[in-house]
Amino acid sequence: MKPNVPAQSPDEIFDVVDENDRVVGRATRAEVHRRRLLHRAVHIVVSDGRGNVVLQKRSLAKDTCPGLLSTSCAGHVDAGESYEQAARRELEEELGIPAADAPAPKFLFAMRPCRETGWEFLRVYRLDRAGPLTPNPAEIDALLAFPPAEIDAMTEKSPELFSESFLRVWKKLRAAPAGQETRRRICRIMKIERAAIGPFGTNCYLLSENGRSDCAVIDAPPGAAEKIVPALKKRGLTLAAVLITHGHWDHNAGVAELLAGTAETQPVPPEIFAHADDRDCCERPEKYKAWYQAAIPELGDDDFRPFRVSRWLADGETFFLLG
Repeated sequence: MKPNVPAQSPDEIFDVVDENDRVVGRATRAEVHRRRLLHRAVHIVVSDGRGNVVLQKRSLAKDTCPGLLSTSCAGHVDAGESYEQAARRELEEELGIPAADAPAPKFLFAMRPCRETGWEFLRVYRLDRAGPLTPNPAEIDALLAFPPAEIDAMTEKSPELFSESFLRVWKKLRAAPAGQETRRRICRIMKIERAAIGPFGTNCYLLSENGRSDCAVIDAPPGAAEKIVPALKKRGLTLAAVLITHGHWDHNAGVAELLAGTAETQPVPPEIFAHADDRDCCERPEKYKAWYQAAIPELGDDDFRPFRVSRWLADGETFFLLG
């Protein structure tokens, strides 16, 4: 641990990655944050062996979220470093846990970039640690341990006490299969808005949640971008996911336009989910052009634009639309 170094340096070098988390270059910390470039970070949730989760109160010298409560240990992945190496390094630098003195932290889940995380690809780990922790005063003002249920209550009652990235990580952590009670609470505050769009009046749904800046769309009929993009800008929302319920043209013809409309305001395109049986309808929609032109003769080639699906779904599969 190096207690006398600054909390951060603007000249640190990070790997810059693309939307699929592939390294495409390098840049300084200052440039990455100024230009909102995609990069990597780790969070390690430490439990104290008595059922409590350790939170850190961030140093007032930090350039983001100073003085707020956050994950036990967190930091950027340095250039050329793996996520696992970064997790080990951060545990030693922030909490004084040398790699030789602790098991490797357990990987829990990954999260895609969003505004709240500073456009970082996150990997979240867990470490059970009954031994002493030595916080680095350049990074951490204090370590505090709470039962998970108390953190639930605190984040709901006083979210302003926590960093936005921690709120996202904690919500996903508590929404894991064992967190049934948390999932029910999330569903109660979800907002679902419907609009009938396109020549057939196809339903398009916008899913958002109080306190979150990301959202999801279910089905994107032709013309969906004209309604959805202005609504996102007006409310400061980021489109994180689009679910296509089936391959008919009137349910997915607006996806390409929706992607183009959101590209100007968010560096990460939304994830697109569709059933594997609908691959042709998404990737080669021109095959079905004659069918729809018979009903709507004025349709042209630009009305049948292919789009890339992020994840092909199978029958009976369970998945998270928003992390």
